[in-house]
Amino acid sequence: MTSTPNFTTPLIGPVFERKPTSSKPLSSGQSRFASALNTTSGFPPVQHRSQKGSAFSRNLEHGKRTPALSANRSTQVPPIASNTAPVTAIAGPGPSTIQIQNQKQNSTSSADDWRSKISAENEARVQVMTEEERAAETREILERFGPDVGEILRRARETRQRNRDTKTTSLEEVPFTSEREPLTSPTSIPGSPLVSSLSRSSSRAGTRPNSPSRASRKLRFAELGPDQVYVYPSAPSSPKKILALPPPDGDSNTMSIGTFKGKMKPIDVEGVGSEPKDVSIEEGTAEHIRQKYFPSAPANNPDLAWMSTSAEPPPLQQMQTSDLRFDLSGTPIPSHKILSLPTHLGLHHHSEGTRAGYTLDDIFLLTRSTVRAQRAAMLELLVGVIRWLRTGGTKEDADIEAARTSLLASASPQSEDHKVSPLLKRVLFTGLEALPERGAVGIRALDVVWECIAVTQDIADNFGDLEFELGGMEEEYAEERALIAVFPLADVLPQFLNILLNPPDNNLGDEHSSKATMVEQYEYQYQSLNATPAQQQILSILNRLARYSNSYAETVLQEKGLIEGLIKYFIISPASTAGHHTPDLSAIRLLSILASSSRKNAEVLCQKIGVGDVLLRFIVLTMNENVLIEIMLFYTILARYGMYSHVAADAKEVWWKIGDHVSALSSSNSRRNTRLIRAYAGLIESWLVCATDPHRTTPSHELLWSQVKGWEWGPGLANMLLKLSSVAADEIDSRETDARINVNYMSTSVSLWRSLGAYLEGAKVNGVRGGEEERIEVALILKGAFHSGTLHMIRNSIEALKTQLTTMVMDAEITLAALREVASLASILSSAIRLWLGCCPSDPSSEGSPPFELPLNEISDLCALLVGHNLWHRQNLHPLLVRPLSTFLTFFLQLSPRLPGSHTDLWLAQAFGIVKTLRRGDEEYALQIISRILDLLTPDWAAQRGHVGAPAVVWEEKGGLKSVLGPFLRYECHPQRDPYSYIAPLYSSPNSIGICTTLRVPSAVADHRRGGNTEWRPQGLPLLSDWTLSPLNHLLRSGSDHTIFKQSGTLPDTWDASETEIVRAALALARVEREVFTRFAPSMMSVVGQQAEEVVLGCMKVFMLEHDVGSENNKAQLEGQGSLQEVFRDDVVAQQMHELLEPYTVKASSMPVLISTSSPTSLEIAALPLLGTSVPFYQFYTDFLSLYDSISFSHPIFSRLLLPPTSMMYAPDYRKLLWSDYSHVLRGIRVDVDDVIVGAGGIWEWLYPVETAPEVLGAYLHALVRYGEGLQGFIRLLAVHHVAANIWPDFRIGVNPEEVIVDDERRSKLLRTVIEQGGMQAVREVLRYRQSPQSHRVLRFPQCFEEVDESCKKRRCKIIENWGGHALLERVVGVFEERSNIGESM
Repeated sequence: MTSTPNFTTPLIGPVFERKPTSSKPLSSGQSRFASALNTTSGFPPVQHRSQKGSAFSRNLEHGKRTPALSANRSTQVPPIASNTAPVTAIAGPGPSTIQIQNQKQNSTSSADDWRSKISAENEARVQVMTEEERAAETREILERFGPDVGEILRRARETRQRNRDTKTTSLEEVPFTSEREPLTSPTSIPGSPLVSSLSRSSSRAGTRPNSPSRASRKLRFAELGPDQVYVYPSAPSSPKKILALPPPDGDSNTMSIGTFKGKMKPIDVEGVGSEPKDVSIEEGTAEHIRQKYFPSAPANNPDLAWMSTSAEPPPLQQMQTSDLRFDLSGTPIPSHKILSLPTHLGLHHHSEGTRAGYTLDDIFLLTRSTVRAQRAAMLELLVGVIRWLRTGGTKEDADIEAARTSLLASASPQSEDHKVSPLLKRVLFTGLEALPERGAVGIRALDVVWECIAVTQDIADNFGDLEFELGGMEEEYAEERALIAVFPLADVLPQFLNILLNPPDNNLGDEHSSKATMVEQYEYQYQSLNATPAQQQILSILNRLARYSNSYAETVLQEKGLIEGLIKYFIISPASTAGHHTPDLSAIRLLSILASSSRKNAEVLCQKIGVGDVLLRFIVLTMNENVLIEIMLFYTILARYGMYSHVAADAKEVWWKIGDHVSALSSSNSRRNTRLIRAYAGLIESWLVCATDPHRTTPSHELLWSQVKGWEWGPGLANMLLKLSSVAADEIDSRETDARINVNYMSTSVSLWRSLGAYLEGAKVNGVRGGEEERIEVALILKGAFHSGTLHMIRNSIEALKTQLTTMVMDAEITLAALREVASLASILSSAIRLWLGCCPSDPSSEGSPPFELPLNEISDLCALLVGHNLWHRQNLHPLLVRPLSTFLTFFLQLSPRLPGSHTDLWLAQAFGIVKTLRRGDEEYALQIISRILDLLTPDWAAQRGHVGAPAVVWEEKGGLKSVLGPFLRYECHPQRDPYSYIAPLYSSPNSIGICTTLRVPSAVADHRRGGNTEWRPQGLPLLSDWTLSPLNHLLRSGSDHTIFKQSGTLPDTWDASETEIVRAALALARVEREVFTRFAPSMMSVVGQQAEEVVLGCMKVFMLEHDVGSENNKAQLEGQGSLQEVFRDDVVAQQMHELLEPYTVKASSMPVLISTSSPTSLEIAALPLLGTSVPFYQFYTDFLSLYDSISFSHPIFSRLLLPPTSMMYAPDYRKLLWSDYSHVLRGIRVDVDDVIVGAGGIWEWLYPVETAPEVLGAYLHALVRYGEGLQGFIRLLAVHHVAANIWPDFRIGVNPEEVIVDDERRSKLLRTVIEQGGMQAVREVLRYRQSPQSHRVLRFPQCFEEVDESCKKRRCKIIENWGGHALLERVVGVFEERSNIGESM
């Protein structure tokens, strides 16, 4: 039984299997796709595997057999009318769409054939034409149609091609039969009027005469033309419901399919109607799309919940740091724009679609996405985040700036790297994690790492060549908050090498991966002239890492193949470009940084890798001055280690030519030439130092002084200086003004002065008669070089330096620009002094004078100002810019013995002051100064001055101070470190080139960490103010691993000094320092001399010493003699301590009772270098007090040293420890007021502020009551003062006694206790004691117990009566009337 098929709404109806039937075979020459040959688009005919004929062709043949039905069928597409207006039907047959389409296709085909034929003929003519004919035809066409004819023809051809592509396949007419059934929708119900009408219309046309059976059903296509389909703009995909869309305007081909008289209401499946359209909904949102295009869709579809807007978004005012959102460039989005930004910006593609932008959690999550493009986009976003965190953006939004500060400061103090922001660290490691990726992900990951590490404010970059001239600096301590501090260098360097060899932004790796092995691919890439941006970023990152610390630089150099790869990529040129290739300057600068970091690195670069030989070719071939300068700087660094100096002899002809070129440039005072002249002069200076002592070079005898003498470097440098000074003199004459500081001229002259100074120093060592011939030869040339203009510039430099130093005293912070100018001026003066000293004979008594004069008096005054300046105590000063200042002072110290009126004691005062200004890198200068000081302190020197500081036995025994203290002081200047480090001085010397391990100094932060160590250890330079007493630390810490006694080879084998001898020598040296300061530089004593707290602490160390420290032989000798005793009981030691403490007592002070406004240094701070942070000074004082209780026997100096920590400057615990826990020792402390050791505040430090701690106040009262007259001297004054001050209101500073409320219960109890339990002496003292805090003077004995004025007596009597009644007042009123010398017993 065959039923009428029921067709549904899809364009293509159901397809069923059928049995194959015989079909008429095609004639020869006829294609079975003949119906589709004349079209260029459309669907191909469908052919089943079991069919031999095409169902589509059968339908066409069937249409041809029934032309009447096809001709009468209307082919117009009826539009669907809107649900708001009735649709009227337009009846009547229309033209045949298929016939029109076939006519168009035939006409198009004919036109195409015509064009193809003409095109073929034209191509044939062009092929046989000559080049001249073609050119002539081209010119003719251009002249006739204009120069744009080619573009016009191209556009016409593209238009024809598009029109041809849009043509549909020619179709035959088929009978029109309805294949539609009533549409069903999840939101429709059977009773809907529109659905019912459509169902009736479909049922009427549901049966066709020629409808095939189920077995012979054919695949059918809609017979529509392109102009019969209207595409609505911005329309979504076809909905699953019937939509009544409005007809397009102005289209006459629309046709109605009937009139709808009902109302269409979207109905939910669950019976809940959709919400009405909200006109206030923002355009482009999910709800806006639903209401406009899908009005019948449910409003709350669970499948579309991810597109929905949250009903109640969190308020913007409650946004935390985690809620901060960023756009795709990494810029934070202000809170007031998060909800208003449109969705097309791509900022809503995250888990929470309400707010625009990505949170940090979203970003880090998407960096692990499986979509590579998404990972690359998020990594690029992180680059922008890092830039924002580093720069801060516009700072217009206060909330965003606060969030930035919070993100940078939200570090956990429990972590080891707590100073680095966790967010920055997370970003860095996110980039490192994706670093091995290829393509865009790898490129963006490298951008993240580069932004975190390389893009920082590097001060060394701003210095340029000055960085290497001054030696360089480690930045490890200065940048603890930088991400580089947590950079996993050893793990990442292999990845850097892989990126360098196979960069992610290089297409060669992908193109040749199938054609060459990996090794061949690397060799191919090494020959690339142009480095990719990724390779340039690797070079930049390595530069930054090498600058950070010496250990980082060594790790970079140890990575196998990394430096070789950099050389092949950035320095070595391929053979095809050897003539014009220029090496990368940044790569050469990296080699210089690596070499300056350590001697080990310089040896690897020079000997194993052979960088010196690689760069030598560019010295010969290059004409680029910048390259030449960078290479000379690299050779200068090697020469400062005494390495690779043989290149001066191996390529002497090349250096002669370079010298001639530089000499010619010196004739013009140009800033461009200055850099080349300075680099050349610096290189010659380093080679001259190497030639001074050939035994110190590595290997030895690489460069000899005889070679230098034969090359005439000295006269050549002098002539170069003469040319330069002549140009400067001409400029001064042309201006007809006073000579000011010409920056270019002076900077160039400084480098030449230094080189000439090194030449004259080497001549004194290697020349005949102390280099007299060389000295005379150079002096003749220098007479013309140092004209009046140059000398005037030197004087101006002195005045400018004085002005800058005076300004810096008042500045709260010294700027980098000001410090750089000061360093430049100091370099001018130190170079001039060095040259002046080089021109002088070695023996000051010899005849001869320098060829030019220096303003020696002005220089001496300047040095005095500089030594006492407070910049030496400033923190975070750039050490590279401080080095020229300390070097200037050391050269002045060499100049001082030649000054008129100079003598030994004055030089000692200058040396004691200058040695404390030396910093890391000045160890050679410090050792020379200390050695010279100890050489001068001979027994004869001491005898001439009355054995100052110690008796004659101290100066004579065991070889004097130099033999006893020399090893300790040398070790204090340059202690043993792990690893061993010796920083080269600013001006290389024959000694430094053989022993220095690095040229770079540590950062300024390292110098200020001296008190931050957990345990004691010598810190080296700068020396502390009490450096003369530093041997006591080694005795006190003799069990430490850092003491000199545990360092093998530090003490000579012949050294056998005892503990007492060491203490005597150290106290004598401290006494000499104060003596020379007092006589020749009293103003310097308070600046660079020992402070009172440091002297007190030094004497406390003597009392804390054990009595069995020293050499074994000495201890055995003392034990055999039975004379083993404590050091402080030695008469010489006791006398030395008394002399050291005497200037700090009340009676020796010039103003003992005046209040000092200065803030003294506490003992707690002074003890930090000895105790470290692990042992508090309170523990040290507890041990000191316990030792006093056990062995002191009321030693007078020991008793005096107990009192300084009990002043009101310190915590109450110190006073409680002495007055309460060890109150039994108070009766043995007999210290007069005049013998009290006071600081800058005098006795006032013990009296005010008034004691308020109940335990301490109770201890004072207990001592007065219990010990009575057994409490003597200063101890009794303290107890009476604080008890009386807590009873009487007139001891308060700045308060009117009449306004003080006197009914205090505690005051009443104190008074009753004194009256009822204390003796008569204690009662008299407390009742009559008075001070005058308002007058800022301290009343001493007996003034504090003299006649009490009437107002004070009445006030106190009234207080006693109010507290105790009239009876109590009667008992004590007589105390106010009597005149007694109470203070005499004290």
